[in-house]
Amino acid sequence: MLGYYFAGTVVHSMDKNKMSGLDSDDKPNYMRWSGFGLEFGGVIALFCYAGYQLDERFSSSPWFLLSGFFLGFIGMMYLLYKEIKKFNDK
Repeated sequence: MLGYYFAGTVVHSMDKNKMSGLDSDDKPNYMRWSGFGLEFGGVIALFCYAGYQLDERFSSSPWFLLSGFFLGFIGMMYLLYKEIKKFNDK
């Protein structure tokens, strides 16, 4: 563990990975979370597109589109919760 002197006492800093801004996978944190943001948007877009296509086919606008949006959003929020929980457990 790294330490440094501050006002005459030794203060231990965080571990090396947290100091450098890297995850344990040696990827910067901003890359990890921006990748997750793109995945979040992509999944919602895919579910909305599928809902739109179903609405066109069954003439039920906008119910399948809205269902696709909420299904994708809730699913990705669950994955985000799991990812944050795993990140905080480290």
